[in-house]
Amino acid sequence: MKNFTFNKVYIIRSLSPTQPQMWQPGEMLRDELTKANVNNELVDILDGWIGFNREILRIAGECVNVGVRPIVHFICHGGEPSKIYPKGAMEFWNENVKKYDIKEWEQILPYLEYLNLASHFNLFVSMCVCHGFYSLLSFIQDYHRIPFCGLLASPDPISVASSKISFTNFYISLVQNQNVNNAIDDLHNSLAPIKPVYERFGIKMEDYLVVFSDELFTKAAKEDYKKNRSSLAAIWRLGKKIYYRMRKGRDEHIRAFVGKNLREYPTFFLQMRDYKFMLDVYPEERPRFELPNSIGDLK
Repeated sequence: MKNFTFNKVYIIRSLSPTQPQMWQPGEMLRDELTKANVNNELVDILDGWIGFNREILRIAGECVNVGVRPIVHFICHGGEPSKIYPKGAMEFWNENVKKYDIKEWEQILPYLEYLNLASHFNLFVSMCVCHGFYSLLSFIQDYHRIPFCGLLASPDPISVASSKISFTNFYISLVQNQNVNNAIDDLHNSLAPIKPVYERFGIKMEDYLVVFSDELFTKAAKEDYKKNRSSLAAIWRLGKKIYYRMRKGRDEHIRAFVGKNLREYPTFFLQMRDYKFMLDVYPEERPRFELPNSIGDLK
């Protein structure tokens, strides 16, 4: 992605009040952003899933009504994929029932999709969330628009000590240099001095990764094409399956089905691309994205 713009950082925190040490990274980040004259807001959600819904809709309203281009930074608990939550989950503290509301990423991402739409595909998400990178397992689904232009997260458990350093340095660098790649390098460099301490106690230092949606989409589409899951060859296989299920008719039934879809597939691919990247709503945003322009670009 060539660029994204932001003019406000929302720090969304949803943690139990009985874990005060885990609240500290939020205050540190807020203070550093304030020192750097970056518009920011620290939001504490203490009414669980309902509170998350309310705040996302409120931020979307600010995007539409006053032109906010948001970065949303989550400070929450997260879970890696498991039998109960196959694609991972994030937790929101509910003070009313004294427990966390646990929601799978598939439930969370539609709200971020709505926020991304409200912000003209300018939503950048960073996650001080254990295993937050697993949100990408729910990222590319045909029936969803893409929920963010960029994501900073870790596939590993995150410690409070390192999160105070890592995200603060990332945002300081981002504000000063306006370059995400430089900022993620500064994040990793800031953790280098404390990595030996972790290793001395046999603890793995978490890794942080940044992805942009157009790069991820293009890579996934090319891999999918090579495996013939969404390619023209797949249409032929689907036609054969339909034919054999019917157990009647002649080969021309297959040829007619395949011929129609071979003609329409390139158009369908572009329609799907434009829908996922909201170009049907914001066609003027197309120059920002490095996306395939045809089926031929996937080969």
